[in-house]
Amino acid sequence: MTKMSESLRQYAHVFIGLVAFWLVALLGRVEASYLFFAGGLFALVVLHLHYSGTGVGRLSVCFEHLKRQGQEADLGFYWYLSGLCLLATFLYRQERLLVALVALGLGDALSTLVGRHGRHKIFYNRNKTLEGSFAMLVSCAPAIYLYGPWGAIYALAVTAVESLPIKVNDNLTICAASAVIFNLF
Repeated sequence: MTKMSESLRQYAHVFIGLVAFWLVALLGRVEASYLFFAGGLFALVVLHLHYSGTGVGRLSVCFEHLKRQGQEADLGFYWYLSGLCLLATFLYRQERLLVALVALGLGDALSTLVGRHGRHKIFYNRNKTLEGSFAMLVSCAPAIYLYGPWGAIYALAVTAVESLPIKVNDNLTICAASAVIFNLF
């Protein structure tokens, strides 16, 4: 994959995260969750049309530009929206949802953008770097500011989950970790 293509994917990641953040901040958790679920359903239909060969006009061009090289189908966008639905469903306090949206939208993208220029590989996942993990950790600063030691535990946990070498899309794992951790305290 070209560096530009991956950068575009990450900028789209940040943009969607910012839109989700502002939807929650302006409309509230419940109303925003309706839009997340509608967006997830819309994405599922559009992805089905695109990958079945029917095509969806200019959206097909976007999918081709943002698709990871070597993959027939790239469902990252769908998993991202699914993660938003998971967060909106399981995080009842709005400020916790907003913190998790920053970690997902900004942190995950920064870990990739910064990490690909990093030189210090993580020993348990050679595809990730310490620099990328540090960028993810820094993006969780709102959690540390709002929740002190619990926020630091949250930041470390989602950073660790993002760096794991697992086959599940990190858009889901970050959201699942956020929901579990925030529901523990």
